[in-house]
Amino acid sequence: MLACVNDTIPSASDLAPRSQRWARLRRVAFLAGHFLLCLHWLYAEVHWRPGGEGERRARAEFHALAVAPTAPAAAAAGEEESREGRQ
Repeated sequence: MLACVNDTIPSASDLAPRSQRWARLRRVAFLAGHFLLCLHWLYAEVHWRPGGEGERRARAEFHALAVAPTAPAAAAAGEEESREGRQ
């Protein structure tokens, strides 16, 4: 019975290569994460700068929403016009 338990517990010599591999993976993941953050920052900087595609889309959407009446406001305006016509 004791021999079975000892077979399932990894020895210290088995754990050393595993911890080295995990340490290497953590370093690579850390560097890859920082690289992706820098890439995302660069994309946002270029995309949203004045004259960039993001700025133009945001400006067009803003103007479209500012000019176009919303459905409830248009309905309220229609009701006001019909009340004025009745009086």
